[in-house]
Amino acid sequence: MKDSDNNKDYIDPKVASKIVEENDPPYKVPEEGNGNGNGNGNADVRENKTAELLSSTADIVTLKKAELASALAMKKADIARRKAEIKGEIEIIRARSSAKDLAGKHIAKLGGFYLCLIVLSFLYSITSGSLSGDSLGVITALVTLVVSSITGLLAGISGKPEKKDSAELMHDLLSTIIEKDEEKK
Repeated sequence: MKDSDNNKDYIDPKVASKIVEENDPPYKVPEEGNGNGNGNGNADVRENKTAELLSSTADIVTLKKAELASALAMKKADIARRKAEIKGEIEIIRARSSAKDLAGKHIAKLGGFYLCLIVLSFLYSITSGSLSGDSLGVITALVTLVVSSITGLLAGISGKPEKKDSAELMHDLLSTIIEKDEEKK
């Protein structure tokens, strides 16, 4: 029976009357097993119930471990699949790159190293005396040309155009005019 106001369960009035009139406790513990009346029952029955409970708990733990291992394996497989997709996309991007882009990336990565290597080898050849006086001027001009070319490529890759000073522009213009005059004569 339920009280509609409090939503509580009450015992049947006849059972309540019997408990009150006969001075019985509202509950009765079955006397089984060891006979001391505490309701613990037989020790064998209790051990069997405990073993069942423990085995069911162990089964639950084993099942949960298996579920977690399965979920982890699925996550790892998903990560491996995603990595493969990303690697494929990167390979497609690399395949679609033009030779100019690839060369620009290569020079952007190793241009500074190339400059240092050229300048250091030039300085070494000068100090070791392996260059003769006649070829020194030509080699110096060639090294300067290579260094300025690589520097220009690096500047072009960075996307920032070199701004020339007005004095440099005038010097270049005058040099060009003087060279043309000398060729005419």
